[in-house]
Amino acid sequence: MLIAAELVILFSFFFYLQRGFQSAAVSAQLLWNDWGWLIGFIGFGLVVPFFLELKGVIKGWSSPVPIMLASGLVLMGGYLLRHYFMYAGVYARPW
Repeated sequence: MLIAAELVILFSFFFYLQRGFQSAAVSAQLLWNDWGWLIGFIGFGLVVPFFLELKGVIKGWSSPVPIMLASGLVLMGGYLLRHYFMYAGVYARPW
């Protein structure tokens, strides 16, 4: 259930960004207005693997395919997280 912890940390981080400096708010706005972030990372990288693993914990799987699918989606989500964090980084002068 590490995915659930990642969801909580991620959403608390974004609530913090919205109330922080202007550059942080712009970064958060860039992410939440991008379909690749919402569908790719949030949807297929976190939510779908979370429900696949939740069903596996509750009822179990008869084949290893859903577990491998969830693992692949988590890896894709990890890449998308880093990609979009670099994309949304806003340069702010240090003064």
